[in-house]
Amino acid sequence: MEKYKVLENQSLFDVSTQLTGNAETAFLLAVANNISLTDELIPGQELTPVAVQNKGIADYYSSKALKPTTGITGDDLELARIFDNPFDDSFN
Repeated sequence: MEKYKVLENQSLFDVSTQLTGNAETAFLLAVANNISLTDELIPGQELTPVAVQNKGIADYYSSKALKPTTGITGDDLELARIFDNPFDDSFN
């Protein structure tokens, strides 16, 4: 099987869903590539793919050229802090 090159902001779950049609295979992908499930992937990093689990979904991603990139970057962290402030009862 051909190696897969990671895109910017891709997580192991993104790659797993794209290549195998199942996010759960991220665990197998991590083991196959001797990395942790939570490791931040580097753009251009090459991964050894694992077997397709859901051909219908994998084929859909391939046919539509879908390449999910859901990784959170430093810039995105500021947006994720929306709920850091306590709520008040202003609208009661």
